[in-house]
Amino acid sequence: MKKIMVCVKEVPNNDRIEIDYEKGVLKRSGVQSILNPNDELAVYWALKLKQQSGFHITVLSMGPMQALKTVDYLLALGLTTVI
Repeated sequence: MKKIMVCVKEVPNNDRIEIDYEKGVLKRSGVQSILNPNDELAVYWALKLKQQSGFHITVLSMGPMQALKTVDYLLALGLTTVI
């Protein structure tokens, strides 16, 4: 079976990004996060390959617990595995 791994990340849906330099992380409170549009395009093409050639798709992501809504979204699209 052919396999594909797609890496995805949630990003702030905001033009003004604030960084907590002490912790080295983005300040996410009060800012809606979305799936990175470029990553969503990669998922789209992976799904095309799945439809055409039966690829097994694994998606790898990292992020805070709020990223679970993106995991649910990706599973609903028909991805085989989300890590």
